[in-house]
Amino acid sequence: MLILVLFGRTITFAGCEWIVGSGYGGPGPNYWSDSEESVWLDNNGWLHLKIRYENGIWYCAGVNTVQPTRYGMHRFYIIGRIDLLDRNVVFAPFLYANDTTEIDIEFSRWSNEWSWFNSQYVVQPWYHSGNVERFWMSLNGTYTTHYINWQPDSIRFKSIHGHYEEPPNWWYLIHSWLYTGDDIPYESESLYVCINLWLCGGNPPSDGQEVEVIVKDVELPPPFVGLSEVKCTKLELYSTYTSEGVYFKYSLPVDGDVTFILYDITGRIIRSWSMVAQQSGQHIIYWDCTNTYGQKVAPSVYFCYLKVDTLVATDKIVILK
Repeated sequence: MLILVLFGRTITFAGCEWIVGSGYGGPGPNYWSDSEESVWLDNNGWLHLKIRYENGIWYCAGVNTVQPTRYGMHRFYIIGRIDLLDRNVVFAPFLYANDTTEIDIEFSRWSNEWSWFNSQYVVQPWYHSGNVERFWMSLNGTYTTHYINWQPDSIRFKSIHGHYEEPPNWWYLIHSWLYTGDDIPYESESLYVCINLWLCGGNPPSDGQEVEVIVKDVELPPPFVGLSEVKCTKLELYSTYTSEGVYFKYSLPVDGDVTFILYDITGRIIRSWSMVAQQSGQHIIYWDCTNTYGQKVAPSVYFCYLKVDTLVATDKIVILK
């Protein structure tokens, strides 16, 4: 599952800053819209995601956090009959760094009308033995809670009838799974929190109906602050992947001349930027994954170096394709 395809508008939800996906690409592939008709907050502050039809195109909806998350509890409070989704519709709250470093909760029949499951927990790569737990979910209402408790040595998945931190008794438990396999991501791999509502294979809903799911709240591990809440007391650097390139976001605690350099694993400089007399605060650099000569770089690990005044920050990114 690819992260959202282009850099869209941002919203503040559940105390965090989220990027709203737009453009064309995976998962699906699909068209993604950052329109307020596709992704919006209501008067309660609840997040609405809607697959909608406009001018001959089905648009999907999704968001991902501006900043990566960390080990701990990730709890999603959902409103909607996600057990009755059209066979071509997928709803997924998940944690994502790249297609092989990902922790998924997914509700879908994957275009199979007679599928024996409509829900699954996945630790990527999905094709490794023991990395998928599939089950049939039948709801008794529209309120459910789903969580991913990501720890260094385990990942606990749980789905619950109603909005509860834990099931009040066993009647409320929908499903639970403890993963202790070999593919638990490291916190340093920078997974982002994502919530997507999309179409399997880019196929329109088989019933021709638009689809809406509401996320009442999301609880994430502390500290987890949004872009607008970052206090620029130190030099910070983090990245957001898209299908077209990478957005590097950095926080300057002081005014100054900024140097940003990308290296490959051999230490060779791939691209560099110099910004004179930048003001303190938030800034963004976009990299289209080309080198100094305009050639697309090869899939590999790349290292980032950011310097202002005497302050230095570094990061690592992985380009898959």
